[in-house]
Amino acid sequence: RILSVSFSPSTHHFPIYICEIDQGSSTRHPAVVRTGDIFVQVSNFLNTHYGLKYLLQSMNIKLNSGQIVLIGGDLLVMALVTLAGFATHQELGTAPLPRILAVFLPMVAAWLAILPFSRVYELELASQARYLWRPVWAMVLCMPFAMWLRAAWLNGTVLPLFVLVMAGTSALGILVWRAAFVWLGRIGKSPWTKSS
Repeated sequence: RILSVSFSPSTHHFPIYICEIDQGSSTRHPAVVRTGDIFVQVSNFLNTHYGLKYLLQSMNIKLNSGQIVLIGGDLLVMALVTLAGFATHQELGTAPLPRILAVFLPMVAAWLAILPFSRVYELELASQARYLWRPVWAMVLCMPFAMWLRAAWLNGTVLPLFVLVMAGTSALGILVWRAAFVWLGRIGKSPWTKSS
């Protein structure tokens, strides 16, 4: 049996339904989802090429060069924000990898969860300065959920101040990166602005 994730088109691809699919059959059996299993399921799902392709198709995302650059840049911003946080507390060289991932992966998961509503990968919008508020606001909105996922992972509590700091630094980072993306498009130094 294969674990898969599908989205309800009648509700803008939400909520997420996790099912077991019998090999060689289209029969789907809803599986019980526990909070502690979410990260395992998301990890397995994203590590499967077919699953990632299905996710993108479900969200009506057809990847082109510009969107690939946007996704890579957004992930890099989240990684840098995560590392900067540990560096600020002088823990970058001593913090174990699972603890670092406990910040980074929930950010990515929350970012994915808000994609159907944020439209941050629509190239027509992402290439215009007047829509820079979209990724910034999306980052602010997804951060409380990200920090809740982190707290659930670590069996800890959500600290409001930590949420505010992470939301502010992540929003600033995404703003700088997305502004650079717009600027590169305007000066014609990006391949996604050239006619095919």
